[in-house]
Amino acid sequence: MAKEVIKSLYNLPEKAAQLKPGQKQYIQKHQNQYQNHGPNRGQNQNQSYRQAKLQQFRGRCLHCGSNKHTSNCPKTNLHCNRCNKPGHTGFVCLSNPHPRSQHQSRQQSNKTSPACSPTRGQSPERQRRASALTVVKNSTSVNDMLPKLQLCFSQNKSSFHYMATCDTGATITVIASDIIDRYQLQILRTSERLLMADGNPMPVTGTILMMVTLPGKQDKPINVKALVSPALHEDVLLSLKDQISLGLLPDNYPNHVKVCSSSILKTPCNNAEGAVNTDLESLKAEFSDVLSDDLSSLSNKSLGQEMTIHLRNAVPIKPRQATITWQIPIHLQVSADKVIQDLVDTGIIVPVHEPTEWTSQGHFVVKSDSSARLVTDYTQLNKFVKWPVHPFPSPDDIVQSIRPDSKVFATFDCKFGYHQVKMDHNSSLFTTFPAPQGRFWYTRAPMGLNASGDEFCRRSDDVIRGISDCRKLVDDILLQAPDMKTLLQRIRELFE
Repeated sequence: MAKEVIKSLYNLPEKAAQLKPGQKQYIQKHQNQYQNHGPNRGQNQNQSYRQAKLQQFRGRCLHCGSNKHTSNCPKTNLHCNRCNKPGHTGFVCLSNPHPRSQHQSRQQSNKTSPACSPTRGQSPERQRRASALTVVKNSTSVNDMLPKLQLCFSQNKSSFHYMATCDTGATITVIASDIIDRYQLQILRTSERLLMADGNPMPVTGTILMMVTLPGKQDKPINVKALVSPALHEDVLLSLKDQISLGLLPDNYPNHVKVCSSSILKTPCNNAEGAVNTDLESLKAEFSDVLSDDLSSLSNKSLGQEMTIHLRNAVPIKPRQATITWQIPIHLQVSADKVIQDLVDTGIIVPVHEPTEWTSQGHFVVKSDSSARLVTDYTQLNKFVKWPVHPFPSPDDIVQSIRPDSKVFATFDCKFGYHQVKMDHNSSLFTTFPAPQGRFWYTRAPMGLNASGDEFCRRSDDVIRGISDCRKLVDDILLQAPDMKTLLQRIRELFE
């Protein structure tokens, strides 16, 4: 009761004469406090903020804040990023960034509290989502950036054409209130809620039922139930469901993906397909040793000169010894024994029977095909190895290097890439590792050593240097050409 009296006195001071002495004393005690938290608190804050801003920019341009001019500002056509009004920038905006009163703050807090959240007390069927998000750069219009589609809308005897925005993230179609007013369409009351992409509520004034068709396909109309929102301006957000009903998207979108068959990707589809296959088979037969997947093909071959591991001289080196071997899981024992035997047979690793200063931990991991892979942890050794840095391009650089006239491509994967680089004897001593099958060291560059990748990239880059339109990313090679004849010539040049 006393609060209502204070509120009445705050708005109509002439009622103070009608108050009793006890009420006057209570009002005088709490009037200042109520004025600071009264219903006009936001207005008072806005006025104070505006006056402070005007005082701050006195003698300056109120469009951009510059002290070099007060008129003919070149930024009068910009929109403020705070109040979204034209004619000034956010630096000189007179709108208070925190204008809410305590009462408004509590209302906003209640809206976002768990008790009043859309997921409580509101069935999921009553919640809808509109998620058209756009990043606007410079003066680009939003309408020019979003995908638009002309549709025919009709309700009773009213019909009109309008450009709608295709929003695959929206669960229901949303139409702007100004469109409803312009064409005098009938709307119904609704209790459904509408959420934006960031989860904040979007105002809804009602729902509308319409018939929607594509231009030229009036014989295939669909019934559309849309929500009406004043938050939109001259726009219609077409939901994913309605896009599928109109046939704009497949029924199982986004799982429906059209891909070319593997036969199309492997060979060109033209009249000379038979001749191309013959040429490819001829190349494969001529360079069978280059295209071999067998480890034994690496015997007595090396990519460039022997690799040498260089240790750092500026720090004291403390060799590490791994004396314990990791036991192989039972389901990998057969595969692990085969891996060790194959590496020994091809000379990539050799048994060690003499003491070595360095011994790194070796173990086996499971590959994607359930077989075993030998892994060696050279973390401690890498701390003292000089890193022979060699630059290599990124995947984006490879994509950007594709020529606009290239029509045919060929890709190659360097098999056993690091193992193609031989190491000298002194460097092999650093790579010693124990395994349940014994102690071994690598005679070729091992995986896990920080110098292996750069040494391989440097040597392989020297090999492909000079080949036209040839790009490489570590151990993957891409050849491109405008026609198949040119591509076959470049493949031959690569193999040679």
